[in-house]
Amino acid sequence: MNLEKGKSIFFKYYGNSMYIDREVGDEYDKCGIPKEYEIKWKEEIKKYLLTRIELFQGQELCFYVVIYTDLIKNNEAIDFVFDLLKKRKVDTVTSIILLEHVKELAKGNASIRKFWVKTVVNKFKSELMSSEITIDPSYMKSEWCDKKVLSKESIRKRIEKL
Repeated sequence: MNLEKGKSIFFKYYGNSMYIDREVGDEYDKCGIPKEYEIKWKEEIKKYLLTRIELFQGQELCFYVVIYTDLIKNNEAIDFVFDLLKKRKVDTVTSIILLEHVKELAKGNASIRKFWVKTVVNKFKSELMSSEITIDPSYMKSEWCDKKVLSKESIRKRIEKL
């Protein structure tokens, strides 16, 4: 058992078995890590991510929320994002990204849960449509966001698609 190497790999991929298997599955398997270690490490990662979620805004917040929601059960992930959006003031672009993420999470749910998700998303959508558009500065520095993506017109269209 190579605990040090296994832990390094596990933490590098935030404990996400899909990415570990896809990227370094054979290498990780050779480490022979017992499940109880993975469970413990996953809890450490979740605590770390929750701390980061509290500290960051904008693009960084979205990054940590998506990673965190990958580690928890689907319904719990949806509830987590909705609670976050209810309790915390975030910019318009972050709200859109997180609501789009929730819609993706909901695709695997039963139809009644999908209906509930759609209802809650529509409530947030209505609030976004009637609010001033705000953009966290982290998006302005982003490599993937150009001025067209961050234009008020483009943002309004994304809100409408929610």
